[in-house]
Amino acid sequence: MSLGLGVEGVAELDARLTRARAGVLDLSDANRDIATTVERQATADAPRASGAMADSATIHVTADGWSLTYGRDYAGFVHWGTRYMRPRPWVLDAARRTEDTWMDQLTDHVQQLLD
Repeated sequence: MSLGLGVEGVAELDARLTRARAGVLDLSDANRDIATTVERQATADAPRASGAMADSATIHVTADGWSLTYGRDYAGFVHWGTRYMRPRPWVLDAARRTEDTWMDQLTDHVQQLLD
């Protein structure tokens, strides 16, 4: 007597898991959405004298992260402060204020990978 056990759908499951793994290894699309969300808030909140610093935002996106930079030499000093000037961390504040939104964006992206 022999018993057999068959599992249906293994090939489909394997293909879906492979696609999901590839998607999780390259979160460029999700990172672009997240960075854009933070950048919009940060640019709106940036300290302004002439507006040049606020207008110099650049988003950099990779498969596993993102960054937001401001192209004025003094942006870091304004953000982090100096011994002569209090910090005005508008970028960190924007990331904190938009956290619920970008966490939802990330969750939605990962869920789409799994669906």
